[in-house]
Amino acid sequence: MNYWNEYKAKLTTPDDAVKVVECGDVVDYGFFNGKPVVLDQALARRAPELKDVLIYTAVTLPPVPEVIKHPESFTYIDWQWSKLTRLLHTQV
Repeated sequence: MNYWNEYKAKLTTPDDAVKVVECGDVVDYGFFNGKPVVLDQALARRAPELKDVLIYTAVTLPPVPEVIKHPESFTYIDWQWSKLTRLLHTQV
């Protein structure tokens, strides 16, 4: 199998990708503006079936992640006092 076929065989949808996340898992969204927006949306859709999932990120920018709307399922941890963190802090 060449690399292109191997790559295509590994492609998946965001909804399928987040199926591996279980209660108590840690998910790292990465740093700066590279946050996975559609993956975040897919993970938020699973909120009713998940609990105690930690989401780590740093120096993120708006828009506000969907998982933040589900504090009973997710804890969103930004390693830096970023623009998004300041925005969220003013809403508390």
